[in-house]
Amino acid sequence: MEADEAGTLERLKDHRRRVFDPCVAAHGGRVVKLMGDGALVEFGNVFDAVTWSTSTSAPSASTRASRRWSRQQNNASAKRRDGS
Repeated sequence: MEADEAGTLERLKDHRRRVFDPCVAAHGGRVVKLMGDGALVEFGNVFDAVTWSTSTSAPSASTRASRRWSRQQNNASAKRRDGS
């Protein structure tokens, strides 16, 4: 963020506008307060809150797993090239 603070803030705002806000609304929630890169979100019932939570965290977990797998493959390829 330090290298491009303005650009990072714009990407964060764009993500909120395109992804976060519509997802909250689709699950019957509303954003109560924004705090930097965090938010307080209110839902009418626990079911909506949990389904929203799992729908937003699952893609992140999948992306992290995919990146981890890619790093492992790159490390394995580098070891084979080096003969290690």
